[in-house]
Amino acid sequence: LGTKVYVEVPGSAPDYGFAIAADIGSAIKGKKVDLYFDTDEEVRKWGVRDVVVYILNEQNDNRWKENNNPCK
Repeated sequence: LGTKVYVEVPGSAPDYGFAIAADIGSAIKGKKVDLYFDTDEEVRKWGVRDVVVYILNEQNDNRWKENNNPCK
């Protein structure tokens, strides 16, 4: 919990972007992530997608330092 990540969508769709791991819900199993959206409309628009999740830290990624607001 509290880990900063970057969620990338391979291809031409916009990335989800920076986020912070906020829970470890028991309903999510395997190689899946549950992303937060403000509205049901945003959830439906996003749908189900394949993503790549990068775990960020100060040593391995400059985006950590450049991004002042990593929360979605």
